[in-house]
Amino acid sequence: MCDAITNAIKTVDANASIQSDLKTKIVLVETESSESAIKKAIAKVGYPAS
Repeated sequence: MCDAITNAIKTVDANASIQSDLKTKIVLVETESSESAIKKAIAKVGYPAS
């Protein structure tokens, strides 16, 4: 899960800072990109964001 999400986010913002927790299924992203762009990228790889 982590690699797919990280790679998806990096396609939107290569400089994004990403932290994820598999147990809680929480991903924290610091980015210059919009929240909607990040959510779309994560959903595109099969992990819809809420």
